[in-house]
Amino acid sequence: MKNITNQSRYLTLPLLPSKRGYFTNYLRRNLEVLEHAFRTYSKVFAFRVDLRLPDDFNYYDTNLITRFFASLKAMLNADYANKKRNSTSYVHPSELIYVWTRELGHSGKPHYHVCILLNGHAYRSLGVFQEGRENLYNKIISAWQSALYTHFYHNPFCFKPTLVSFPPNSEYFIERNKQGFDTKYRTLFKRLSYFAKIESKPTGLGVRNYGTSRIPLTVTV
Repeated sequence: MKNITNQSRYLTLPLLPSKRGYFTNYLRRNLEVLEHAFRTYSKVFAFRVDLRLPDDFNYYDTNLITRFFASLKAMLNADYANKKRNSTSYVHPSELIYVWTRELGHSGKPHYHVCILLNGHAYRSLGVFQEGRENLYNKIISAWQSALYTHFYHNPFCFKPTLVSFPPNSEYFIERNKQGFDTKYRTLFKRLSYFAKIESKPTGLGVRNYGTSRIPLTVTV
């Protein structure tokens, strides 16, 4: 059984207001993800993105989010290989680090909230929000499109970029050894606390509501 907290902080870190509280194991895992990212990279580029489903999609597809991350990882690896092949200087690789949560809206239709963390030496922004550009923005859209298209169902749909949205102030560029790090770190953790809230996470449906990339479990606080 998951432990629950209704406090305004987890350890010393701030949480967003929540009517029903938070799953503490999710909060701890959020912290483990952030700690891993900043142990691995002195600069971290993090961003939030929301992923939605077409009306005729199978809402209980248990492998959908796994396909999304597999597709995105393949694109990042290809991007790294291409840059390395065409550059005379050192090219920084990046691990794909992430947290996600699946929620049900008032209509009963699910959607995903995702936070992705990358090596800030390799990526600094999503790029221009314009189709056709070789940037992270279009990689995210292409990865979600790929994840949806690989599911076989009876009513094909025309993919719409509006199924992918980036909320306001979705990008974070945080440097571990620079002034202001602690404030930015705490701000990002607070925003991620939304992923751990109890609301909108039904149980007993055979579908996971939360997950992260595989990382070491040690936390330093």
